[in-house]
Amino acid sequence: VLPNPGFELDLNQDKGPDFWNWGDWNTGSKVHWDTTTSHSGTACVRIDCVTDKQRGSYALNPRVGPGPWVFKAWTRTDATMQAEPHNGPVARLIAVDDQGNQCGTTFAYGKPGSAQWQLTTVSFDLPPGAHHINLELFNLFAKGTVWWDDVSLHYDREQAEKQETERQLQRKHVMEAQGTIDAVAKAV
Repeated sequence: VLPNPGFELDLNQDKGPDFWNWGDWNTGSKVHWDTTTSHSGTACVRIDCVTDKQRGSYALNPRVGPGPWVFKAWTRTDATMQAEPHNGPVARLIAVDDQGNQCGTTFAYGKPGSAQWQLTTVSFDLPPGAHHINLELFNLFAKGTVWWDDVSLHYDREQAEKQETERQLQRKHVMEAQGTIDAVAKAV
């Protein structure tokens, strides 16, 4: 679902990954397309914050249908990063309806303070009416560096099958209960 999920392409040569937007939220953080390190391939994105008052992000707005969905990304921070809970490497997925209204938010949190690449993942359903997601990859108010690479958003077929099995079981129980009620009503 996501174009350029490994941040490899820069066909327009603007020194940033194609299809992604980036910014410092007017806080003075530095966002970089990093071709010196990566989880896989030859590039990733990096967000440097010199204080815990800064944030920076890379963003994308993919169109999506009903879920369930799984978001996955590889994150890394510098070894000295210490962050308040829910700060540092944070992915924010905002569901948006066809009128442009936000109708739900999901977060995925990476682990600050590890120089090793770590998988960050979250499963979620979209609210009714959502047709795209504002996906943002942050260094959120944490002093230090966050790297992001190999981002994916895919339909969770296994979870969808479980949900359908549950719906069928609930329908069966409703039908059995209705049969019991009808039998008791007939006997009375």
